[in-house]
Amino acid sequence: MGREVLTTQKQNFWKESYLKEVLLRLNWYRQYSQSIKARGQRRARQKPREKIKLPAINEVLMKAAEETKKTEAIKDRIKRLTFREDGEEEAEGEGLPDFDMKPVTPRTRSLLYSGLSKEEEGRYKYLQERCKIKPEEKYVYPLTTNWMYGWQLGSMDPGQRSIYPRCCLVRDTFFRRNGAFSLLDPLDTASC
Repeated sequence: MGREVLTTQKQNFWKESYLKEVLLRLNWYRQYSQSIKARGQRRARQKPREKIKLPAINEVLMKAAEETKKTEAIKDRIKRLTFREDGEEEAEGEGLPDFDMKPVTPRTRSLLYSGLSKEEEGRYKYLQERCKIKPEEKYVYPLTTNWMYGWQLGSMDPGQRSIYPRCCLVRDTFFRRNGAFSLLDPLDTASC
């Protein structure tokens, strides 16, 4: 839609509306200015609030409390991050756990300390091993929204080849293990 032409009639309309707004503001100021000034003067006369005075801090008790908190936090973290041999997961409280990644197996962790990365051992080998594991097995929950598309889908083996490969490929492997057009599998959390 193009711009409308500004005629004399429209110019007069805008001039009148601006004038009306200015007059309304001026009338409001005349009517309420005294009460607003009085309210401001009352606030200025009020006593300022007294500052809150806290008792002196005993430094010895503070240091002891900090040390106990640190030791408790370290013990708790060690308890959480240790890998359980039986493979059972402890029931955590409501919500998501504090850490993003699941604990590493002792065998994989030992790779970290055996050799140098320059010789393709140590950290290099550790990272290579961790790359082989699927994200669902490494992480507790998907960290990025990109992971939602493939989270907990499992492997997609095509099985038997079709005479018409394009149709079969789209129908059988489109996003879900059980096909794009069939009912959802309860394990497919990405579709929620």
